[in-house]
Amino acid sequence: MIFTVIFAVVFFLGICFIPVSIHIKKKNNRCSATTRGILEDIQHTENSHGGGGLKYIYSYSVNGVEYRRAAGPSTEAHNTGDSCTLWYNPNNPKEVVAYHYKSDKGLNILMVIGIVMVFLCVALLVVGHFITTQVADTSDVANDTASFTDAEMEDYIAGTWEADGYSAIDNGETKNSNELITVIFEDTGNVNYSAESGDTKTGTWEYGDEVIIITFSDGFELHGTIEDKKMSLSGSSDHYMMAMSLKKQ
Repeated sequence: MIFTVIFAVVFFLGICFIPVSIHIKKKNNRCSATTRGILEDIQHTENSHGGGGLKYIYSYSVNGVEYRRAAGPSTEAHNTGDSCTLWYNPNNPKEVVAYHYKSDKGLNILMVIGIVMVFLCVALLVVGHFITTQVADTSDVANDTASFTDAEMEDYIAGTWEADGYSAIDNGETKNSNELITVIFEDTGNVNYSAESGDTKTGTWEYGDEVIIITFSDGFELHGTIEDKKMSLSGSSDHYMMAMSLKKQ
């Protein structure tokens, strides 16, 4: 929730900064002529949202014509009756500002900040959409696998699966190995197990009732299930227990 609010605020400010900076920059360039004016009135205004502000009314003269217009605050006039410099549009004297930027540098920086904020928000949306799509795709694969018939699951199992190690208990002693384990399930029902240490085993496998059973030639069995593209296997004998998680390659 907090992330959503922050995202919305940043995106809104970025969208506002760009047109506002462009508008102020254009008006600042148009109002290039100066004249002296008088701060006639300071009015309190309210909007429909309950907020408010101040409206500054100035009187000034251009080519003998008197004008009375609203503009922003002046750094020179703080009280009614104070005189100040005003900048007006030579082609339209009714357009006037009470503050004039000496250069466009500050406005350009404001515009760049707005562009960066909008770009970051769009980038976050794209990344978020990509992650959501990937998660959805993974969920779809898991759901499709769960709905497989036994025959379809057997076809899915056939191939090479790998595990980054295993956990075992041998005569009461816990052993963990990080060596690469490769298990090849042949569509003929045979299985080949090999580890980086050189340990190899052969046997058979079968699938039914959502359970896969591997029976090695030495009689040791591993039982497991498949969920979300992972095969979890475990097995035990009188003195030995083993568990591992495989991923299909």
